[in-house]
Amino acid sequence: MRIPNADRAIIDPVKLHGYLLSRSHPVGRFKAAFFHALGEDTFYRICRALERFKMMWVEIDMYEPHALRQLKEGVVLIDSGLNPPDSHAVMKAVKQLTSQPIRFLINTEPHNDHTTGHFVFSPPAVIIGAHGATESMKKIYDPKRIEKLSAQSPEMREAFQGYRLITPHVEYKDKMTLHLGERTFELTHLRDVHSESDTAIWLPKERVLFSAAAAIVKSYNNLRPFVSIPAILGALKMMKSLNPEVVVTGHGPPGTTKIFDDTERFYTLLLERVERMVREGKSLDQIKEELKMPEYDDWGRKERFPNNIEAAYRALKGN
Repeated sequence: MRIPNADRAIIDPVKLHGYLLSRSHPVGRFKAAFFHALGEDTFYRICRALERFKMMWVEIDMYEPHALRQLKEGVVLIDSGLNPPDSHAVMKAVKQLTSQPIRFLINTEPHNDHTTGHFVFSPPAVIIGAHGATESMKKIYDPKRIEKLSAQSPEMREAFQGYRLITPHVEYKDKMTLHLGERTFELTHLRDVHSESDTAIWLPKERVLFSAAAAIVKSYNNLRPFVSIPAILGALKMMKSLNPEVVVTGHGPPGTTKIFDDTERFYTLLLERVERMVREGKSLDQIKEELKMPEYDDWGRKERFPNNIEAAYRALKGN
């Protein structure tokens, strides 16, 4: 049986911390023991930071998280959703939270799965992206894609009503800081890590970091020809130095800097193995055919592994 009005459910912070995560509650302590056994109090740290941040997570699915930050001055939204139905679901969540408008929508990248829903929020939202976002969005825009998606179902067709391509109203070059009431959003342009225009968003007071898709959770990333593994490793080092309590990647559920550690370990090992095979005189095609990394058999998107090998090969050849 479905729980009535499940979409309006609220988790009381007292219930969360005073019961589920409490090591002293006569009943809750048994549940808390399970979560704390995950290591480094990961679950507690995430919940504590999000509760302090007063953030609402809208997980359309585990692959595309969105975040809303409600301020007295309005709402700040990170990315617009995988597709318009997701964007409308986020808008519904916003309206349940507040009557305040969405003032800003910050893109972590310009690709369709992060930007197609702009029209749902803007106007009035001001769209912000890193330098190159507008050019990228216009380059990949394809009206036939919109037609194809709209034809998938009546629900999708309805969600696309009023669609129009909306590119960022503001592009910044290297860094940008937004001061909104008591909150600060520090934006950093990450170059050559995933898309043509990636943005990391750091909230220093809350210690929450939106890391774009420089690293994703237990999955091979799509390393396009311009993406550089050294650039990715440099970005991860920079973001780890911020010492965030919560890390929200471009794809996947929120976590901690362990996401960065896992990604760094993978690329380091990949570079080592490709370098060894290069020294053995093997060609790129041979390496792609023979190289195996069984340590990552549980990672998703295995079809991307060949372009990860290509990126490692480019890095070793200095290309």
